[in-house]
Amino acid sequence: MRSTQLCLLFLASLLVAGPTNAQRAPLQGLDSLIRQSFPEWEVPGLAIAVVKDDRVVFLKGYGVRELGSDATVDEHTVFALSSNTKAFTATTVGILVDEGKLSWDDPVIKHLPWFRLHDPWVTRMTTLRDLLSHRLVYEAQGGWVGYLASFGRGEDGMNRLGYLEPDYGDFRSRFQYCNDCYSILGEVVKAVSGMTWEAFLKARVLVPLGMTSSTTDLEELWEAGDLDPCFSSDSPSRTVGHEDARVQNIVVPHWRSADGETHPTRWRDCGFNGDPVGGVTASATDVAKWLRLQLGKGIYEGERIVSAGVIEEMHTGQIILPTQWYAELLGPGFGHFWSYGFGWFLSDYQGRKLSIHPGGNTGFSSFVALVPEENLGVGVVTNREGTILSWVLALGVVDAYLGVPDQDWIRGKLSRVEARGQRNQELREASERALQAGRAQGTTPSLSPESYVGEYWHPAVGNVTITDDEGTLVLRFPGAEPGYLEHWNYDVFRVTWNMPAPWRKFLTFVLNPAGQVSEFMIQTLVFQRLLEQSE
Repeated sequence: MRSTQLCLLFLASLLVAGPTNAQRAPLQGLDSLIRQSFPEWEVPGLAIAVVKDDRVVFLKGYGVRELGSDATVDEHTVFALSSNTKAFTATTVGILVDEGKLSWDDPVIKHLPWFRLHDPWVTRMTTLRDLLSHRLVYEAQGGWVGYLASFGRGEDGMNRLGYLEPDYGDFRSRFQYCNDCYSILGEVVKAVSGMTWEAFLKARVLVPLGMTSSTTDLEELWEAGDLDPCFSSDSPSRTVGHEDARVQNIVVPHWRSADGETHPTRWRDCGFNGDPVGGVTASATDVAKWLRLQLGKGIYEGERIVSAGVIEEMHTGQIILPTQWYAELLGPGFGHFWSYGFGWFLSDYQGRKLSIHPGGNTGFSSFVALVPEENLGVGVVTNREGTILSWVLALGVVDAYLGVPDQDWIRGKLSRVEARGQRNQELREASERALQAGRAQGTTPSLSPESYVGEYWHPAVGNVTITDDEGTLVLRFPGAEPGYLEHWNYDVFRVTWNMPAPWRKFLTFVLNPAGQVSEFMIQTLVFQRLLEQSE
């Protein structure tokens, strides 16, 4: 609550003299606020960039690159932007639209003949616009499977989507965040330009903007052995600190465990190395250049990088989201409409159009906000996952510039976050009680533990194994942290992965007429058992 009070005092100091004074010196006190409240947020480090009227008006780093180290964050320290990469990907597609090599409404199969989804009609009808605006209704890598098995890029990896059924509703019927959609867009850029997506992005966006600290190649930052291959990794334990990086000024990511402790971890590849889903890394200095390009309608330092029409299309709603999507969290002033453009969430705030996007990966959180009518942009990057500090600072700066006479803005938002967190916890506890109440008691598995041991296969995932570890069955996806099976009832087990907080799914074994295990199911995915030759 100290951080809430400090934020409240900050906004009060900005607004006490009214909007006119707030417009004259809107960021007065921001540095002091961050320094005083920073330890209370339990975020090791952050950097913030504010752009107004095509000028960088605030650019600074705070905290440390790694807990236990005295190496400080500055405006040149490298962070992962995570899903804020998606707007970069949309821009690369837009550049090719400018050149007449693509159209937003091109079918994907026009450029990727190998592209295939579960439904042949949907395969034929899916356009670049559908991918850019998350209208595919395939969760795929954005769901639980993606945390355990990276599909990879290219034809072999992405055609595994053809073995996954839609998760919710019908094609184009609703918004559903889709990481795989942006992986496919990267393959489209490659097919049309003759360059890999990462090479195209570097040549056409990063270099022209002078984003010298930015890259999509994690191996420019770290030795390959210092990277974890996926969200839930079983790679050998190794201490990797910021001083081990290939670049001098870089943060170490941090995650918060279930006991409330914040721990450093390693950078994760997760298929994001050079990937259009979340592969861009950058400093706050480079984020400021990116904000200027977006607010400048495609022009940076007098040079046209992409057309104004492309920028306008990126920030135009393509699919409607429920109005309560963020409104419940953000409160008054938000949410007369919510939609998604190309790499941007869109809403209105205090009578202005607002473009925002969060980014999150293991150990990182970022947030970008644009108010085009005010020619204002804010970007905040942090090296701890799951924190709302990036949201609070970015939207607090927006309020300061708009002169919003609501001194309770940040306290209200934090109260909503805390209330929603408490409500979600209560819902989880109630759900667990309901599960336990409906659990059949006194049952045992049909077979002995060793009878469930073996190799299983799903065409979208590949091979997985179940082993017997001293009486405990263990499920392993290739390269991922093991999941431990606990008997629930009959032939149903509950799998728990500790990554970094406990994460659970139900697994059901199916027996054939001979009484042998033939497959298991997790949600809608059926893994067939690969019997040994003797069997």
